[in-house]
Amino acid sequence: MRLLPVVLSLILLPVLAPAQDLPKSKAEFEQAIHDYLLKHPEVVIEAVAKYQENQRNDEKKKAEQAISSSQQQLVNDPGSPAAGPDASKAVTVIEFFDYRCGYCKRMAPTVAKFVTGAKIRLVYKELPILGPDSLLAAKAALAARKQGDYVKFHQDLMSLQGTITMAAIEGVAAKNSMDIAKLKTDMEGVDVKAQIAATEALAQKLGVTATPSFVIGSELLTGAMDEAEFQTAITKAQKR
Repeated sequence: MRLLPVVLSLILLPVLAPAQDLPKSKAEFEQAIHDYLLKHPEVVIEAVAKYQENQRNDEKKKAEQAISSSQQQLVNDPGSPAAGPDASKAVTVIEFFDYRCGYCKRMAPTVAKFVTGAKIRLVYKELPILGPDSLLAAKAALAARKQGDYVKFHQDLMSLQGTITMAAIEGVAAKNSMDIAKLKTDMEGVDVKAQIAATEALAQKLGVTATPSFVIGSELLTGAMDEAEFQTAITKAQKR
């Protein structure tokens, strides 16, 4: 908000007084602005709203540019699990998520429904930003992929309630008839850690700071959406 005084000055300068009557000193100028704002407080609201709108537009433009230059990492990264039809037959949706994120859990059934209905190809981006438990879960999910059980394992982890512990992860693994010893070994593999680091770097590049975040078409969308909003974003991407 450091630019606000400058913005206000540019807005107010023409309306304070005729050119010959403009304040002669900095103190007089500041007093004139002060007096004008007391009489017209709506100007501050308008200036702040305009400033925030410009900020949002700048962030959107930066995100679109980053998405355009990161297509390989977003759509075709072999280290990222994916589900759904072939990319040529459906819109590819990239989801950045955290297993401890309540909004991610809330959206999980909607996302799964669209994948099952062959409406989207979903690329999973593990982004553990909510602490050690999140990192533990992300490593377990990527390790589970080596046993061919990523999607089911992911859905079961996402539906877990309470603290995510190693015991809880072992329970999910047992439910999916997985080799738990192998899972625990693979969780500490260099490739698993590298994949999480790569996703974190990609998220930073795109400006992803919260989960869930979705890349749909050329747009970055953050926060939970209901089914209608999700469908609208997909339809918009299909028309491009």
